[in-house]
Amino acid sequence: PLVLREKAFQFVSFEGSFSRYDMFFEFESEVLKKLNPTLSEYNFEVNLYNSRNIQKCTKEYVLMPCSATKIKPVLTYGLRIKPLEANVIYSMPGDEIGLFRTKELKNNPVKKGTDNYQWFMFFYGKMSLKKQFRNALLRVKDNLKHVLR
Repeated sequence: PLVLREKAFQFVSFEGSFSRYDMFFEFESEVLKKLNPTLSEYNFEVNLYNSRNIQKCTKEYVLMPCSATKIKPVLTYGLRIKPLEANVIYSMPGDEIGLFRTKELKNNPVKKGTDNYQWFMFFYGKMSLKKQFRNALLRVKDNLKHVLR
């Protein structure tokens, strides 16, 4: 909005802000620890969108989709409310998001992305058959581009 007169803005300090993200556009783990005290005892990296290279993770735990691995998580959360991070903040019951030991993840296969129908429905909701078909064709096209290179 256009401000036509002087206004006294009140900003929160950086340390007190809950809007802190890392270079992968994920919540900082310190923010999640403040909002969900259950996590305060864990040293973890946030990988909810599963875009990090697990081999480069340096902290003891990783918070990520359970569908990306067959390993048993230490803690689990559901996939019921938006935004995605709110499921962790409010400890939603379920087994779609998990806190995993990084050491175990590095020694086992981890799928990139969130290639899972449940995650798809969470992000995109009900979609017409026509749109689903179009998206599937676009995905096949993108995959073919990578294979044919």
